[in-house]
Amino acid sequence: MSKAGKCNQLSEHFSEWKNFPEFIEQCKKEDIKKIYVSSVNTDPFIYKYIDELVAYLRTEFELVGIRGNAAALKPELYPVIQNCNEETSISLNAMSQNISVKIAGNAAKYEKYNLQYLLENEEKLFKEKEETRKIRVSIVVNRYNVVEIPYILDWLSSFNAKYPVINYVQLRKVYKYSDASKFAEDRCAYDILKKYFEEAVEFDSKFHESDIYKWYESDLKVSFWDDVFVPESIKSLNYFTSGVISNDNLLVPGFENK
Repeated sequence: MSKAGKCNQLSEHFSEWKNFPEFIEQCKKEDIKKIYVSSVNTDPFIYKYIDELVAYLRTEFELVGIRGNAAALKPELYPVIQNCNEETSISLNAMSQNISVKIAGNAAKYEKYNLQYLLENEEKLFKEKEETRKIRVSIVVNRYNVVEIPYILDWLSSFNAKYPVINYVQLRKVYKYSDASKFAEDRCAYDILKKYFEEAVEFDSKFHESDIYKWYESDLKVSFWDDVFVPESIKSLNYFTSGVISNDNLLVPGFENK
């Protein structure tokens, strides 16, 4: 499910969302057991009732995960992640503040430190209870951050050196079909990085059509997410807070095509 990002939808309680009860019922009819709270043009972590929403979904589904941005991840939101029992995906723009700001504005200035806080807490959890939520770090490769990707991967590898707190890193290309020429340089950066991995980094396995690599001497897994999955490969049911329910197997097309 995803929030479409209109101001009134970010402030209203999910019980008021149009077609939301119908979406829950449709999921049950189709025997969907896993659900992720995600977004298209906003972020779950800035939703006023995100704690209540996750708690409610836990009563309706076996597995609940969340996908948000490190820029919006504040320490007070950590209990929300603790309440999730499925993968937590955190997007990171860059290591350095100047590149983070260049990509996402001042809101992203402290994103690295927000993610570091989460990972350090996951280390403590694993040390105390030998359990951890599955943390996925997602990076949209672009013209600004492509030079930092190796440094980011080395940094993330350091967290897995003692405890397996990071499930894997997902490298994504800029997804925007409506104005592809505007992002040609960013998509080129992604293609060049992927070619480097193909030639210099050890191939590990595949997830559907996605290639997964082992980052040098670490146990960190890195995947390239091309957004080219065929409908038969990955099936999903998406809800947008505008009231739209879509069965597109990828989130952005489901949003753009409705």
